[in-house]
Amino acid sequence: MAAFKIEGLAELEKQIDKIGQLENNELINDMLKAGAAESQKCWIQGIKNFDHIDTFNMITHVQATRPKKNKYGRLCFVYPAGTHKRPWGSVRNAAKAFFQHYGYQGKPGDHFVDPIEKKSEEMAVPVMTEIFEKFIKENT
Repeated sequence: MAAFKIEGLAELEKQIDKIGQLENNELINDMLKAGAAESQKCWIQGIKNFDHIDTFNMITHVQATRPKKNKYGRLCFVYPAGTHKRPWGSVRNAAKAFFQHYGYQGKPGDHFVDPIEKKSEEMAVPVMTEIFEKFIKENT
């Protein structure tokens, strides 16, 4: 029968507690901004890939919101913001994306947001993890 002896867990626990007690809103904001920048790139590429370009208005207005705090934690959103002025009135770019994604009468949706979100996660998480690991190394 094998026997294991683990040493150093108490020290690791103290370091984790120390990091958890830091007021690290700046760290979280930095992580969110870096992840949002990667997500923006994915949105722009996804819009181009699905050929949802009529006036480049949706591409030029893909933006990230400022990091905000709610009851679940800190977050920010990346989506086509702003409006597109048409002769008959303004159309929100987010609404255009919604109709392209889900479709409307006579035109089925192409669900272009799903691959964008998947690719965004694949691209943003490593960047955010890198920032967090750098913070851990500097503070332990």
